[in-house]
Amino acid sequence: MAERVPTARPLGVGCVAGHVLRFHKRGQDGSGKCNAIRTGDAGDTIHGVVYAVSEKCKQLLDVAEGGYRADQVHVQIQGASRPCFTYLAEPGLLDESLRPFEWYKRYVLDGGIHHDLPEPYMQAVKNEQAISDPDAARQARHDLCLGTLEKPI
Repeated sequence: MAERVPTARPLGVGCVAGHVLRFHKRGQDGSGKCNAIRTGDAGDTIHGVVYAVSEKCKQLLDVAEGGYRADQVHVQIQGASRPCFTYLAEPGLLDESLRPFEWYKRYVLDGGIHHDLPEPYMQAVKNEQAISDPDAARQARHDLCLGTLEKPI
């Protein structure tokens, strides 16, 4: 977030009920990217960090988040429900056969660990099957950003 919107201010960790996380949005690189699916089941939850962004910065995010559309959700944060927006994948870009690249999954895991998201939620992300990126240069760039040249998850 800091790279895309340097002025974004984290408000805390939030939870959205009635949604599940999937890695089935077709990215420009052909791999699976994150998407929130509305299930309506209060037992299904997505956890993440809530940021305050200006309207101008939201416009920058709208451009950066290609293939997604902004949608309003109610987020439980610090004991209160707040209306917020999130990005949901455009329906024409969904493909259940897609898998995330290992480096992409690592970004999701590292962010969740950094922000201390709940362990059961993080375990579900850890259990997600990931694939190797066939583009070695892209893999190397992300390995550098992630600060590791270890074996992928």
